[in-house]
Amino acid sequence: MVVVVVVVVVVVVVVVVVVVVVVVVVVIVVVIVVVVMVVVNVVVVIVVVVVEVVLVSVVIAVSEVGVTAVATVVVVVVVVVVVVVVVVVVVAVAVVVVAVVVVAVTVVVDDDKSPYSGNIKLSSSVKTCELCLETSEPSLRAILNSSRYRVDFRRQRQALRALNFLTVPRPPVIDLQKCSRGHDTVMLVLTPGSTTDVVDSYTISYCSEEQKYLGIEETVTYNLPPPEEEAVIVSVQDSDSPRQAATLTFALIEHLCSSTYYYFRACAVNKAGQSVHSDLVQCVTLCKEDCVVPVPSILENQSQQVSATSANIVCHSPATVSPHQGVAHFLLYRPVGGACIWKGEEFQQGREEHTVTGLREGAEHQFLVVACNVRGEGQVSQKLSLGFRETGT
Repeated sequence: MVVVVVVVVVVVVVVVVVVVVVVVVVVIVVVIVVVVMVVVNVVVVIVVVVVEVVLVSVVIAVSEVGVTAVATVVVVVVVVVVVVVVVVVVVAVAVVVVAVVVVAVTVVVDDDKSPYSGNIKLSSSVKTCELCLETSEPSLRAILNSSRYRVDFRRQRQALRALNFLTVPRPPVIDLQKCSRGHDTVMLVLTPGSTTDVVDSYTISYCSEEQKYLGIEETVTYNLPPPEEEAVIVSVQDSDSPRQAATLTFALIEHLCSSTYYYFRACAVNKAGQSVHSDLVQCVTLCKEDCVVPVPSILENQSQQVSATSANIVCHSPATVSPHQGVAHFLLYRPVGGACIWKGEEFQQGREEHTVTGLREGAEHQFLVVACNVRGEGQVSQKLSLGFRETGT
């Protein structure tokens, strides 16, 4: 309440001072104008008297000399014109003086044109806002009375430090122990350079021995699905205890020449840029008759969609190959279109049915089986495409 009374008193005092200043200025302007008008009148009277004296003198001189009436009239007219011109000049000077005085006083009094008037009004507005805030919310009084509106950014700085900014990924690694090759296909297993890397796609560059000599290199790009769309393979052991296998990333380079040396390297790409290339990997494709690994086969009539996001794939090959042959089987899958990378997991030995869950609803998917031995010799089954209907259709 005391603050309100003080503010009211200050406002009243300021208003009274402003009114007094305005009255004083108006009085000064009126006095200046009156003085100027008096001076002008005096000058005009003096000029009129001088003109009368001159005219009388001229008439007397003309009458004594005997000049004609026409000459007399001409002289009188010239004298009158000169007098009028002098009077007009004097009045104009007086008006200019009055205007200059009025403008000068207006500039001095006009607070809005002052370079400090904006700051004074801003300060007054801030004080008014403070008063309104204190009146409406007493709890803000402590904040307003503290050091002037210091903002605490400690939480924001801590949040910024916790942000993970996207960086260029590290070069991927080609896992030679899991890679395999056939007579016209090479299966590369890729792992990211770091578990924290964000990878949108992999670019595989390859060339044959002859292409390397000629400086020719071919490239193929495989896109990765978003992490939330990655599916999971479950090997069916029994009805109560399914086993989830580790997911691998496969790049299949197809339509190669048999019995030919090839060189491969890979790089990872995201929106921040492209990594450097991985180490160069060399392999030779097999002769079609030399591969000892049995060609796996998917039973298309028994493989089917289980739900809108899962499928059951049946392959007898893992059950028909004896363990001492050292042949491993991998079930690979990917969405059709978009040049997506292959994802896959190893089959459990002796199991025929394998369920893939978490597939993209409403999208068609491809499936295939890769069989390979410890020497890196591999065979690829036929590709099976299954269309997944959306829920409710």
